[in-house]
Amino acid sequence: MSEPRPKADASDTTSAGAADAAGSPTRFRRHLHRWLPITLWAGSYQRRWLRSDAMAALTVIGLLVPSSMAYAQIAGVRPEAGLYAALAGLLVYGLFGTSRQLACSPTSTAAIMTAAVVAAHGAARPEQAIALVATVAVLVGLLSLAAGVARLGFISEFLARPVISGYVTGLALTIIAGQVPRLLGVPAPASTDFMHSVWHDLTHLGETSLVTAAVSTVALVLLFALRRRPRLPAALIVLVLGVAAASLFDLEVHGVTMVGAIPGGLPSVDLPSLRDADLLGLLPSAAGIAVMVYAEALSGARTFAVQHSYRIDADQELVALGLANVGSGALGGVVVSGGLSGSALNESSGARTQLAGLIGAGVMVVVLLVATRVGNDLPQAILGAIVVRAVWGLIDVRALSRFARIRSVDVLPALAALIGVLLLGVLPGLGIAVGLSLAILIYRASRPHPAVLGRVPNERTYSDTARHPENETLPGLLIYRLDGQLFFANAGFAVDHLNDLLSATHPPPRVVIWNLESTTDLDVTAAESLVRLVHDLRGSGRDLVFARAGSAVVDVFRRSGLLDLLGEDHLFLTVDGAVQSCLHGRLAVIAALEGQLAEAIAACRLARSVVRGETDSAEARRLVAEIEHRGDTMRSALVSRLAGVLVAPIDREDLYRLSRSIDDVLDNLRDFVRQWDLYGFEKKSAFAELLDAAARAIEDLQLAVQAVAKDPKDMKSALAAKKSANQIRRLYDLELGRLFRGELTMEVVKRRELLRRLDVVGLRLNEAADRLSDAVVKRWT
Repeated sequence: MSEPRPKADASDTTSAGAADAAGSPTRFRRHLHRWLPITLWAGSYQRRWLRSDAMAALTVIGLLVPSSMAYAQIAGVRPEAGLYAALAGLLVYGLFGTSRQLACSPTSTAAIMTAAVVAAHGAARPEQAIALVATVAVLVGLLSLAAGVARLGFISEFLARPVISGYVTGLALTIIAGQVPRLLGVPAPASTDFMHSVWHDLTHLGETSLVTAAVSTVALVLLFALRRRPRLPAALIVLVLGVAAASLFDLEVHGVTMVGAIPGGLPSVDLPSLRDADLLGLLPSAAGIAVMVYAEALSGARTFAVQHSYRIDADQELVALGLANVGSGALGGVVVSGGLSGSALNESSGARTQLAGLIGAGVMVVVLLVATRVGNDLPQAILGAIVVRAVWGLIDVRALSRFARIRSVDVLPALAALIGVLLLGVLPGLGIAVGLSLAILIYRASRPHPAVLGRVPNERTYSDTARHPENETLPGLLIYRLDGQLFFANAGFAVDHLNDLLSATHPPPRVVIWNLESTTDLDVTAAESLVRLVHDLRGSGRDLVFARAGSAVVDVFRRSGLLDLLGEDHLFLTVDGAVQSCLHGRLAVIAALEGQLAEAIAACRLARSVVRGETDSAEARRLVAEIEHRGDTMRSALVSRLAGVLVAPIDREDLYRLSRSIDDVLDNLRDFVRQWDLYGFEKKSAFAELLDAAARAIEDLQLAVQAVAKDPKDMKSALAAKKSANQIRRLYDLELGRLFRGELTMEVVKRRELLRRLDVVGLRLNEAADRLSDAVVKRWT
């Protein structure tokens, strides 16, 4: 059940006009609520929430005490540094954070990354390691604080979820390999890298302390056995049992290494000297840790905010984490973040507000005051077991398999980040993770999905034909959409892909409709690419129109000169509006004519294959029926387009007759194929020669139509087509003359009938060329 919401969220803002009207006190309160969120929710706090917050705080401390000590050891410093960090994290985040359930404390991810920094900078003595870890915490805090003030909360989005999963899995395996010496009682390796740790563990198995191994085994069994009862503080139970067992059985005498004395009392506030540190060397590592810390914390904060119906301020989260890390470094602690395990326990234990963290900080003060002697009776194997159990859940093989099922390519960067951590180390692995995330972002932006749209049956909407093959594609039109922004990185790809589509579509579309609904803005490179595309398409007799272009895109069109080149009539508010206009345009009519001619060529080739005996007659009849149906469809489309509003001046009658002539060519070729199997001729060469001539004539007429589409005043191509058509008539006359010189038989009569079909083909092609010439003379534009 979600709790009542405070009067306002930390992310809420007041309009500038209202603030000015209210005066400076209102502006001061607004800024106070922005930078100190506790002032926003404390006034609306309800007493009945106190019990839930207090119980959650006590429960979480039971987890944070042992885990914070363990994570401090991972980072390469004494256990008390983890307690100091938990104190600072809970206190500072409770004051400045906007998530009501997030528990800010040391985490395994931050600890292992800090350990890599310590190892890389060679902290030889414990004092140097403490100073170095505290310096890293302060640098992480300062970088996060600066990013929050600059409102850079979006930076966490640049880490892809699969990459983070692979990276964190690699971290978990590295941590486990590093804890094996504590679990077995063997010397710790000099390096924290996974491969060095594994090799060290394998080569020192003979030095295993059986008592230490037994203690760690029992601890691990208990920790994993208690995982089904999440409300029980399993880590605290195992820690108490370990202390009791060490004291009762005097385990140190039997070779079990103890943590050692933990300094009593509260830590002193003392910022590390950044002047003496190698800041340039630490900054890249600190920046990487800051990004991971923020990504880890923000993911948990957003999850709880959605579950409990409130909002978080991503920029303020950076500020809160920054101040928490500066505070941790000032107390000599390690890097803190919003640990997922502690935060989940906090939420499940009933935490209602950030007061749970403040109460937890108070309890941590008590722990620090009484924890002096605990370390002397605390086996390191117990802390090692707690660490292994804590990070075991980070090995998320199910997530990797889920990524592979959802999108197989996404599992590759996850595996690359995982292998990078294991083979190269934590910090290089972080570089690989960040680099892969950015590379994925850049690649996907540069290769958006290009879609060819078709009309949804019985509707006036359009969708991707690859996903909906039942959609209707319109002859002569190519409707193109880029599912992403069009900018310098993908403009070349989009144009090249469009040209490939035009080359692969037969007959080639005459008009391209580019749907720009996914493009909200346009840069100079993309605009110049579109200008070149318009010139190229018009040079090949095609045209380009745009649909659903936003105002920002149209402004770029205007300033770049593209709008002047296109004309206002080439911009449409909807795809259907563009389709309806283009279907009745000159180029659309050309496309319909080309479609008719393409079917006539197909019929001619089929007839030639029948004459040569290459196609069975029954199969030929079936194929010619399909060709006839397609031709009729093209004829109907052309008639429909001619019935609309055309670009004037144009003689519709010439175009009707031109289309009718082509239709007659197709009809006679169809009848030729159907009648051929009724006769058995021995001499077939004359028919093959006539059909070859017919095919050439049809192709010449198609070239003439294309030439007229490119230049409406071009008459040469039309005259050439007429010359090719006359060649069929001459061949027909020669063959007919040979038939009349022979004896008049039934075979001669049948041959005359078939020859007449081909003579009509030539006649109709001749007429079509005449109609095309007439349209040119009448300035078809």
